[in-house]
Amino acid sequence: MKNLILCISVFSLFFSCNKSESVQPTVADLILGEWTLSSFVMICDDESQNVALTRSDENGCVEFLEDEKCLNLEFFADGTAKGTDITGTLIYTTNEESKTLNLCFDGTDCVIFTLKGDQLSFDEDEDDCVCTFGFEK
Repeated sequence: MKNLILCISVFSLFFSCNKSESVQPTVADLILGEWTLSSFVMICDDESQNVALTRSDENGCVEFLEDEKCLNLEFFADGTAKGTDITGTLIYTTNEESKTLNLCFDGTDCVIFTLKGDQLSFDEDEDDCVCTFGFEK
């Protein structure tokens, strides 16, 4: 009988303890580190200028329109970033609600990135074309 009471007590104690809720990482946590260009696509008003979805090589380089572009970005915890062949200061802020980050070059020229799962992307609207750049860690 004592063993039964002891077992019930231990069982009750074990299941009455609240499990601590796991803390979900923030956008700021998830973006830290190096991101490599993984894909590029360009959709234009003039369909003859479109560039189909193009995957990058392991160095983050894509080839399109007889040109090769390479881009890697690295985000640091202090709100700064650096990129391939980018001189100047890159500063970012994050928005947890929209899962986005705003990356600015020298405080003025800014791009909004969207985080979806383990993908980071941004769209650039230029000369009647929308270019979408995708990045992976």
